[in-house]
Amino acid sequence: MKNTVERYHLLWRKAIPYTREGTHYHYLQKIMVFVFTCLCLASCGQIQFEDVSSMPTYSSVIGKQFRAKEEICALGITSDRNYAKRVDYIVLFLVNGVCFSGPEVVTREKLDRGYIFKVVKIFKDRYFLSSEMAYVVEAVDSNKFKGQEVRIRLTGDIHDRNYGLDESIYSLEESAR
Repeated sequence: MKNTVERYHLLWRKAIPYTREGTHYHYLQKIMVFVFTCLCLASCGQIQFEDVSSMPTYSSVIGKQFRAKEEICALGITSDRNYAKRVDYIVLFLVNGVCFSGPEVVTREKLDRGYIFKVVKIFKDRYFLSSEMAYVVEAVDSNKFKGQEVRIRLTGDIHDRNYGLDESIYSLEESAR
């Protein structure tokens, strides 16, 4: 056992040759490794959103209607830690774009080009290091996903010409301008 500990200590000293045990740098280095590990572990998890729809900065977007220029994919996501086969919310993605999969994806459905939806809520993440935002939308011309929370993540600034949505995928409906 002692030899293993000594070998580990020697490997550590060779990897970081400029720190001597007992110095401030040595302790600072250990603290930095601990903080980095905690940050990595903290990033694994679901983003917690808060509703900012009533804030004056964002309230002008509520009711805006958008049309999908491309075929999009609706992924039904579960928030259950044991990955229960129930849909807690739906996320819209470009079919040919970067998508995700895993045990949290319960359903997958394609939506045709021309799908029209309107913004009913705006979510912003609660973490101070990130600025993730998402629209909660509902279909305008159909009862598809009625009663379910459908989210679209913003790729741009909410105050730009297309209100943060990718212009190559979504277009603002003229009647909603």
